[in-house]
Amino acid sequence: FELLTKARMFKHFHENKVEIASAITKPFPFLMSLQDRGFISEQKFQVSEENELSPDSKPVVYDILSDLQKKFSLPLLQVIFSTTHLKAYPDLKETMRSFLDGNYSSHLSCCPVVPQPLGPK
Repeated sequence: FELLTKARMFKHFHENKVEIASAITKPFPFLMSLQDRGFISEQKFQVSEENELSPDSKPVVYDILSDLQKKFSLPLLQVIFSTTHLKAYPDLKETMRSFLDGNYSSHLSCCPVVPQPLGPK
């Protein structure tokens, strides 16, 4: 059961990396927290900070989340959705709720379903 839940949480994390990255609008405190807790190396932290300043760089936070996906864990989620991060990045709260609610399937609150007409007019 626990493996199934972890697999579903991993899938949910994978499917929501864009939402998480979009909510994180500035590198501090996110990158520093990940580095302080050993989720990213000092080298990765430095490269990410440099890329953050470059207008031509790919989205730094998304790239970090893609790397972190390889070592996905509950402690990682606890850091991402820490009280400090929720205060610094209020838009993270909606994504965090989808994890807490057990809604591990792709959460579609952003995309309402538009009813399609039946048959020809």
